[in-house]
Amino acid sequence: MASPHAAINPELISLITGQKSVKDKPTVSMLPGAYARKVAKGANRIPWGHKPNQHELICGHCGRKGKYDLGLIRYDAERWKADYERWEQAEKRDAMVGSTDYIQATGYFRCKECNGAGDWKPASSLFWLGLMTAVIQAGEPGKSGYAVGKIVLFDGSIHRWGTDAEEHFLNRLRASPEDAYLWNRLGNMYFKGGRPELATVAFEQSLQVDPTQVESLWSLGSFLSLIGESEAASRYLRLMLVHAAGYRQLADEDLREILARGLHRLYRLHAGSRETIPFLPSLAESSAGHAFKELAATVERGEVDTAVVKNLKLQIDDWESFLPLAEMYMGERRREVPPSPPARPPALAPGSWGSEQRPVVVRVTSEEKGEKIVRLCDRFGMHCIIGFEPSENLGDLKKALKEKLEGAGPYAPCPCGSGVKHKFCCRPKLTNFDLDRFIAEFAEGD
Repeated sequence: MASPHAAINPELISLITGQKSVKDKPTVSMLPGAYARKVAKGANRIPWGHKPNQHELICGHCGRKGKYDLGLIRYDAERWKADYERWEQAEKRDAMVGSTDYIQATGYFRCKECNGAGDWKPASSLFWLGLMTAVIQAGEPGKSGYAVGKIVLFDGSIHRWGTDAEEHFLNRLRASPEDAYLWNRLGNMYFKGGRPELATVAFEQSLQVDPTQVESLWSLGSFLSLIGESEAASRYLRLMLVHAAGYRQLADEDLREILARGLHRLYRLHAGSRETIPFLPSLAESSAGHAFKELAATVERGEVDTAVVKNLKLQIDDWESFLPLAEMYMGERRREVPPSPPARPPALAPGSWGSEQRPVVVRVTSEEKGEKIVRLCDRFGMHCIIGFEPSENLGDLKKALKEKLEGAGPYAPCPCGSGVKHKFCCRPKLTNFDLDRFIAEFAEGD
């Protein structure tokens, strides 16, 4: 039976801590940093993006056989074809059968027995046949676990196993230990390999080297928000905003997207904490970076609801509604990105009143009333069918509106799309709900 260990490279710990001698099979408790052990405990809450893709392999170091999750497997068909033609001419085609030279795997794993890595052989002669069948039948890579093509790192290098890529990064970091961007890229590799706790170590080291590394602030804040470390997550995500305008390692649109997604997480943390966790950076936090101090001063004065949420129509279930706010933290770079898409109404659950499967059906006596109801339904993201009859029937509409209004939390953005918190907008109207007055108010607002 394999001795228990956590499939961690001792060289990672040695490089960060400076320890000359780290035991061959480190445990999670030995990982440096403040959050790796917490992330390890909550790793099942952090989505990997690939379904399990286990295969039986034999370790070339100790000869032991075991099942390992290879993550996404990419098959280099072009290289295989070129080599096949070359080997065919030399009448040595059999030498290619069963070779793993033409695959790459994102999964990060080490031998369960000796903790070795990088030297693997398939345990079954059917591995190659199974792989080819899976590649041919593969659909979307994240769902099937297989794809044709290559995995190329940001520096153009190509590696077969996740641990090979790790060794490449560690070699570069031994020469440049103060390169925060390299540490971030190592963290990304660990995350794509299904090891968020190792990614956390790399992201924390990246921030130790450079506290303004925006991508590491985003990734670490995201991990912590997923495992319930809300205060710490919010702090890292706010610092991401503070330093965004001076960050040059991402394309403009990519930067805007992670800022918008970070703001979306911040807003959910803010609402979920009953506003005890700040939504945007304070004036003190903003003084450390490039963020707009004017916006921070607005936060300090308690005007964030009117200055930001209401005007930008933020929606707690739509990260894209935060794109305009993200641009406010990009400085001059915001001029280089295309216009933000318009905010869309919150999605309705299938089968609820006003959904596509269960549209609101109303009967009205005039075209003018019908137009007002159409505008009202558009504001609430509801599907409706209008009929003109001698007598009026608005029963469905009333049920649908009350269902939407009663289902929203008091601190969530109002379902009407105003961006104001529900308790300050439509929620008070639920008391003695007057449908005709409600319709008239929204018609006047348009």
